[in-house]
Amino acid sequence: MTRISIRHLLVVALLAASAGGCAGTPSSKSQAVVPRPPTEGLYVVYNGKMGRLDDAPDKVLKTWPIRSNLGPNVEFVVHHPAIAESKGPPGKLIALRQVAYVRANIATSGTIRKNKKAEWIVASIEPLYVPARATQDSRDPTLLLVIPNEPLALRLYALTLRTGKSAVTGRFGVEWSQADKKQYASTHCVDRYLTAPVLYRPCGERDGVEKAALKVQALNVTKALVNSAPALVIEGQLKNTSGKRQTVPAMLAVLNDKQGKEIKRWTFVPDAKELSPGKSVAFRTLAASPPRNTAGVAILLAESD
Repeated sequence: MTRISIRHLLVVALLAASAGGCAGTPSSKSQAVVPRPPTEGLYVVYNGKMGRLDDAPDKVLKTWPIRSNLGPNVEFVVHHPAIAESKGPPGKLIALRQVAYVRANIATSGTIRKNKKAEWIVASIEPLYVPARATQDSRDPTLLLVIPNEPLALRLYALTLRTGKSAVTGRFGVEWSQADKKQYASTHCVDRYLTAPVLYRPCGERDGVEKAALKVQALNVTKALVNSAPALVIEGQLKNTSGKRQTVPAMLAVLNDKQGKEIKRWTFVPDAKELSPGKSVAFRTLAASPPRNTAGVAILLAESD
């Protein structure tokens, strides 16, 4: 059995492509009567009252003490023509996520700059998604009721509706005034990689890189034709940066979409079983017929149990 050790991650931007559907909010086949809001938008329903989430920034700021301290038993109503126009399950257009804290900006050169001010963003990283069920109105197909699978924990959240190439997002909090904000920032921490497009990854991945004895270097991704089919050629060096001989594990290649979500993975083995201190081994692997929405590549080390 192979387990993935997040001891090294390096992201390289490829050509930007259209993003896939959002995960975390499956659509229910059942229909119901959904409360109708006064205008199109994203709404939260709490204690029998409905409030708009995607308000103008000045209004959001003015009402933040209220909208950041909702209770755990909230529901959402989404009113938008994109729901009726959806070719697939309309729930796929919706994503409920926990908001993340940006620790640092990492340039493609490897330069790291820590954020001087607190910055909170909505990142498409799998652990941040919150499972919820979505039910379309039985009379008006532009209405959708979204209910989290479980009561929401004390955190910051964002509800997003994807409408073609754009998106509408509204943020809120659950009892945020009572939260230990430093602890939340540490457990919901991401680094921003300044590639094209920009990618967000959990802080723990870079922390593992800095402590790793084996490190990936000179990573290069190119497009090619293999047997008349498009492919990505991924090449690089694996170097032992420690003072001890290291066993070379299998390696894992991961393709990400524009939002940083994993869309394909596979393992491969470098041409070396061990590396002496300071020594390197070249590696090369192919992604045959990569998904059209591929935007980035991550290389990790895998360890066998």
